[in-house]
Amino acid sequence: MNGVDALLALGTYLVHSTALLGGSWLLLRASRPGPAVRERVWRCAMLLPLATTTLQLARPGRFEASPLRIEVPVSAAATAAAPAPAPIAAPDAPRRAEPVAAPDPAPAPAPGRRDAAPAPSPADVAATALTLVALLALVVPLLRLRLLLRRRAPVTSGPLVDAVRELRGRAGLRREVRVTTSDRVGAPVAIGTLRPEICVPPRALELQPELARALVAHELAHHARFDPLWLQIAHLVSCGALLQPLSVVARRELARCAELLADDLAVAWTDDGLGLARCLTEVAGWSRPTPPASVAVAMVPWRRRSALRER
Repeated sequence: MNGVDALLALGTYLVHSTALLGGSWLLLRASRPGPAVRERVWRCAMLLPLATTTLQLARPGRFEASPLRIEVPVSAAATAAAPAPAPIAAPDAPRRAEPVAAPDPAPAPAPGRRDAAPAPSPADVAATALTLVALLALVVPLLRLRLLLRRRAPVTSGPLVDAVRELRGRAGLRREVRVTTSDRVGAPVAIGTLRPEICVPPRALELQPELARALVAHELAHHARFDPLWLQIAHLVSCGALLQPLSVVARRELARCAELLADDLAVAWTDDGLGLARCLTEVAGWSRPTPPASVAVAMVPWRRRSALRER
């Protein structure tokens, strides 16, 4: 794909995504449905522009200017003026060999002279620059997350591990869910898709058993709903479309809906809404560092008092 194709794809995506994301925002703001409906709408509004852009670019003949195409008819006079073909000699007539002129030798290139490489077009330069910026926006938060959690220690016993063993079956998770701790995080996070993990700050190890049970149920709900995967997909889409600010809004709204729906599952599994409310209040009061943009699902709402009141 050359620079013109890349810029055409970006422009098509911006038009489609603005219509879908902006329309979804207006629709949800007017109707105010529940978090489950909002989550489905934002997911569709984020992914559908990718599909429609791909279909639009895959359409054959998209670069042909068919409205400006002029067909020139061939007139009869031009056909009559065309030279008549040479007569074909009889098969018995003797053929006379005609001398064939030797082709002129190609001029030898001057010594030490090379053909100059064509200069890149402005479209190629712009497409390359946007691609590099998008890759940096995608990779840098992931590297920050890896550096942030590189020294986490496994937790092998305690109320958190007991709660994972109790609630993992209710969550429908067949894989083992690890519990780790790190002083670099200020709130529990659910990370990993193939290897699910719950990383908590050291203060979480001192929670009472009922609060630890509510915390684990909430994080297991994120894994059961594949929220870490969906958040990474939203992060990938928002980085790939740097010129689309509505994709950032969609990513934040998806994280907000994921928190509310994980709360509902946690209450259903533990049958203890009061314990979850106490856990939310306790964790919200912890001092914590500002996480990178790609840190997992549970951190975004903990930092907002309005989200805590809603939950």
